Amino acid sequence: MTTAPPLDPTATIGEAFGIYKQYAGILLPLSFGLFAIQAVLAVIFAGSAIGTLLALITSLILGIIFQGAVVELARDVQDGTLDSSVGQLLSAITPIIGVLFVVGLLNGIAVIFGLVLLVIPGLFVLTIFAVVGPVTVVERPGIFAAFSRSRELVSGSGWQVFALILFNFVLGFGLGLVGGIIGAIGGDAGGVIATWVVNSLLVPATALIIAVAYLRLRDLKGDKPVPTGVATPQGPQAI
Repeated sequence: MTTAPPLDPTATIGEAFGIYKQYAGILLPLSFGLFAIQAVLAVIFAGSAIGTLLALITSLILGIIFQGAVVELARDVQDGTLDSSVGQLLSAITPIIGVLFVVGLLNGIAVIFGLVLLVIPGLFVLTIFAVVGPVTVVERPGIFAAFSRSRELVSGSGWQVFALILFNFVLGFGLGLVGGIIGAIGGDAGGVIATWVVNSLLVPATALIIAVAYLRLRDLKGDKPVPTGVATPQGPQAI
C-alpha cells in the first residue's frame, strides 16, 4: 500500500491567490459589503460593553457566512469557470449557517482550551481541525463527524497544513500592523475604517487558502472530485 504524498503548501498558496486575483471582482465587493455591517456597529456602539459583544458576535457570524461562500466558490471554479452567482453562493450555505456557527464555536473553544493548557496542544488542535469548515460546507456530515473528517484529511500532511496556518497568521499580522498604524493616525474613526479594510482584504485570502487546501487534501486521499457547477443548496445533516 503506497502512502499519499503530503500537501504542497507553496502550490496551495499560489492556487489560492490565483483564484483571489481572478475573482476579486466578486470576492472583494462581497467581503467589503459584509464587513461594513461590523464597521457600522462598531461606530454606533463605540465604548459600549454590549456593543463590543454584539460586534464580536456579528463579526463571527459574518466571517462564517463569508468563509462558507468562499468554499463554495473554490469548489465551483475547479473546472476553471465560476457558474454560480453571489446569490447562489450565499443561498447554498443558508441551510447550514447554524451548523457552521456551532462548528466554528466548538473549534475555537478547543483551540483556546489547548492553548491555555500548553501551546503545543492548542497548535495541534488548530492544525487537525483546520479544514472542518470546508468539510461542513461541502460534505455536510454533521457537527461531530466534521471534526473527525478534518483530522482524517489532515493526517499525513500535518506539518504542511500547519505551515499554511502560520502563513495566514503572518499575513494577518502584517496587514493588521499596517491597519493599526493607519488607525492610530486617524483616531477612532480611522481605526474602524482600517479594521474594516484589513478584514475585507485579508479574509478572502485566508479563507481561500484553507478552502484550496481542503480540496487538494481530498485529491491526495483519493476521494472523488467535488462536483463543480452551480451551487445547489442541500438540506442540513444530522448532528
